[in-house]
Amino acid sequence: MSDANVDRIKRDAKDAANKSKEVSRALSNSLIDFSHGSTTQAGVTVTGFFLGCIPLSAGLARTSFIQSFLTSTFRFGLNCFGGIAGAPTLIQGGSQEAMKLLIFASAFNAFMTYAVTPGLSIAGQVTCVPYQNKEPRTALKHLYGKGQRMYATHQNMMETFPIFALTAGIIDSCAPPTSTSDVLLTYVLMHVFFKTAVYIPAYVFDIDVARTTSHALSIGACVSALWNIMTRV
Repeated sequence: MSDANVDRIKRDAKDAANKSKEVSRALSNSLIDFSHGSTTQAGVTVTGFFLGCIPLSAGLARTSFIQSFLTSTFRFGLNCFGGIAGAPTLIQGGSQEAMKLLIFASAFNAFMTYAVTPGLSIAGQVTCVPYQNKEPRTALKHLYGKGQRMYATHQNMMETFPIFALTAGIIDSCAPPTSTSDVLLTYVLMHVFFKTAVYIPAYVFDIDVARTTSHALSIGACVSALWNIMTRV
């Protein structure tokens, strides 16, 4: 190959590289402009999605399949705990079991929020930087990836626990469930199930659709429960 051909190929390669840079810069600018323009749209979409999950959670809570699945799941957990603690066997479906399930679900949610996810948060910090117990928050600005998500999981559980505690407390004081098929009990069980069995693993393993949907449905369950109580009293 002659020197002239080599020089021409080099010039063509250089021109192609320059054009590639220009295209990349243009795409980057358009992406930035698009992202700025879509911020409001994204906010409206997410808000609409969360609002839509309120009636969706209300509808799900009234289906016999969901009621049976949640009651059986938490009944299994309660029986396992009862077997360890030596609690007496309850008559299935009655008001006593309904109250036991309400208390058990509340205690389980508190345990996951204040005992399990804090350990998850620390484990996430350790995966990113050395953890210093004397300065436990200095590592937060260095979190990334799964470590950051593990930390954020605990933060979100802390943020959503107050509305759950408010809902469960009002149910207990104003409209205690009279049976395991009571929709108010289903709302409580639904919130706890979505937040602990779906939301936590979905957040940690970056399954974003499941994470967002489970979070929205869990909050929708609390809002639906509070609205239901307002129509009763």
